[in-house]
Amino acid sequence: MFVPDPYLINLVTRSCCLRTTIVKVLLDEFSSDSTIKIGSFFFTFRDSHQQSVDDMLSAIIAHIFPSEDSELSPGLLELCRDKLYYGLSTEFLLSVLTLLLRDTRKTFIVIDALDEISVSGRRLLIETICKMSTMGLQLILTSRREAYLQEGFESLPLEVITIDSAVVDEDIRIFLKDIIPADPRFSKWPESLRDTIQETLVTGAQGM
Repeated sequence: MFVPDPYLINLVTRSCCLRTTIVKVLLDEFSSDSTIKIGSFFFTFRDSHQQSVDDMLSAIIAHIFPSEDSELSPGLLELCRDKLYYGLSTEFLLSVLTLLLRDTRKTFIVIDALDEISVSGRRLLIETICKMSTMGLQLILTSRREAYLQEGFESLPLEVITIDSAVVDEDIRIFLKDIIPADPRFSKWPESLRDTIQETLVTGAQGM
């Protein structure tokens, strides 16, 4: 798998399902290469332990834990092995991440759903991503289009890939066109009513 070194990509789409699917494909692809270290994290409104920058950094550190034959200091290895970094400051976590990256050939970090971070954590998230962008890693982000993210990342050499909601809507329409006629619960309904249901679902989804 050819990957430029380093790079930053932000995938922007309103479709949560599409973002999650793309992230899964990427992680599966990266994990097939034993020379690559992979760190990932996804923000979510549903879990209070997945809404802060410190949660993100702690999870990434846990994912790229060094091997026992690492040349890193015994103290740092113990810190990572026993996860003693939980609850420590953001700056300390960034320092640990920086040291771990020196021990790896190539590291991919995938961070999903940036827009679902807590409102109070937005500024720190942007500052942290900007610092991570200088660490020489491969950084892939996903988010909805949010003004604070666009403004916060405008100084980064970030390649933004936008998937238009109309493309997602068309995928939803194709899916429903196959599913609705095949469902016996809808088979007795007039075709015009089935078409109305399909269009209502697609319009209501708005690329989600």
